Amino acid sequence: STPSLIADMPTYPIDIDFKPTGFASSVQIVMRLRAEGFRAFLVGGCVRDLWLKRDPKDFDIATSALPKEIRRCFSHTRAVGQTFGVIQVYLRGHAYEVATFREDGAYKDGRRPSSVTFGDEAADVQRRDFTINGLLFDPESSVVTDLVGGVDDLDRRLVRTIGDPIERFQEDSLRLLRAVRFAARLGFQIEPETARAISSLAGSMDRISPERILGELELILEHHSRFEGVAKLAELGLLEVIAPELEELRRDSRDRWSRNISVLGALPDRAGIGVAMAALCHSMPIEQIDLLLGRWRCSNEISDTIVELVEQQSWWLSGYASSRADRVRHLRQKRAPAHLTLLRANLRASAVREKPYRNFRKELDRLGPDDYPTSAPIDGNLLLSAGVPPGPLVGELLEEAQDGWLNRENTTTEEILASLRGSHSDLPWSVE
Repeated sequence: STPSLIADMPTYPIDIDFKPTGFASSVQIVMRLRAEGFRAFLVGGCVRDLWLKRDPKDFDIATSALPKEIRRCFSHTRAVGQTFGVIQVYLRGHAYEVATFREDGAYKDGRRPSSVTFGDEAADVQRRDFTINGLLFDPESSVVTDLVGGVDDLDRRLVRTIGDPIERFQEDSLRLLRAVRFAARLGFQIEPETARAISSLAGSMDRISPERILGELELILEHHSRFEGVAKLAELGLLEVIAPELEELRRDSRDRWSRNISVLGALPDRAGIGVAMAALCHSMPIEQIDLLLGRWRCSNEISDTIVELVEQQSWWLSGYASSRADRVRHLRQKRAPAHLTLLRANLRASAVREKPYRNFRKELDRLGPDDYPTSAPIDGNLLLSAGVPPGPLVGELLEEAQDGWLNRENTTTEEILASLRGSHSDLPWSVE
């Protein structure tokens, strides 16, 4: 039953009429803690998602049990933040974070509290960022306990801080980006006072490490609401701080900016971070993109993907008119699927027919690994033995042979050599 500590707080019944992955095990953890005499609830984003009939990504549990008591209750655990009272419990192949109710001390570095004090449900909820993430769910009675007005904000589709927004954002400036992410992903509005606080504190983002900023940006750009997320970043003044090159583009060239975010919005739900960033940056000079990627400290893989997609996009827009050899070379790149995803978004953003994309897609599907060898059946040693003098010419002839082979003009070693002899009769070919 509901513990007496919060018995007088507003509660709302909730009907879990679907079966989210991991839900049953999370309830089992709660009930185990309660059987040992501790108070325990599902808390945070999973409760928000259950209320909205969305499948939670993960389930977090808050409890009165201390870390060592949590570990005694379960056979498979790992301390991931024992100083902050967080223990990971493993059950049926899933990991669940079980945290002791706590109250945070002062935030001195704009990231984490300098100390924590273990407390009760009310203190634990009040330290959280947004009202929609401050709800408690009691699986025994199937009710949500709301100490912060989160249920009302869910129904009104609002993102609002718990308590004073200036104070809450000054504790951890990354919450500025988190507010945008939640609003975009959920299709919510940011409550006006909260939005004003974000705009006034946008400059504080420079206290946040590039790695943490990139982590939030990836969460925004990987989701199908990426268009709304980027638009909100610009509207609230955050884009100017975290991506001045993009803000400069938005301010100085509305047409190019509009084109960029139109391509971004035309991407499929699961486009991948490299493709999403390439869409966002695709009309910028490579030097500007390099500055941006360096600021965000992107991995080499992501950076290489973005630069390659941007540099080759003009070829893909018109490339189907090129030779078969040229098309096959491009389609054999490891990032060909990413190129095609960006190509399709480009075509959709321009409201033109998708025939180039469909043609490329069909040709790529026909290029199975066993259909065509990676290279023509000829090498430099064979050319040298056929009388071609050593030097750069060998490489040029190999490239010519590869083109003819990819264009299906010559498919055997004998046909390739005969073609080269015919087109370069001035060379001192050996007698056949």
